[in-house]
Amino acid sequence: MRDHVRLQIEGTVAKMHITNSERKNAISASMWIDIVNNCEKLFSLNKIRVVTIKGEGGNFSSGADVCDSRPENIIALHNIVEKAVMAIEKITIPVVAVLEGYVLGGRLELALACDLRIASDDCRLVIPAAKRGIGITQNNS
Repeated sequence: MRDHVRLQIEGTVAKMHITNSERKNAISASMWIDIVNNCEKLFSLNKIRVVTIKGEGGNFSSGADVCDSRPENIIALHNIVEKAVMAIEKITIPVVAVLEGYVLGGRLELALACDLRIASDDCRLVIPAAKRGIGITQNNS
């Protein structure tokens, strides 16, 4: 199965499913683009009252897909992640992150962009870079 973020509509509920189960839902650049595209679709659906974002297979997301982590891709990846986070934040109805299993690294940013977060008992929120003293800075210029 190709990794992607699938949008499913059930009545007044829109469900975004992160699907990359072979890598515990690590999010690739193409998946971030899928998130942006799904958010854009939601703006045209007037009947939707709530959006949920959930990883399939028991993990929200194990972090970045390492195939996208080459140095020449870092700036482009950062820009698409920022665009996806902003798209989620612009949704005017409640967005709920359903957190299970791993929520690692910058994928925690995806959960924080949502209005509500519901975590299972087995949820593990981890920022591995923090153990190495690596901080994330944002250029607001």
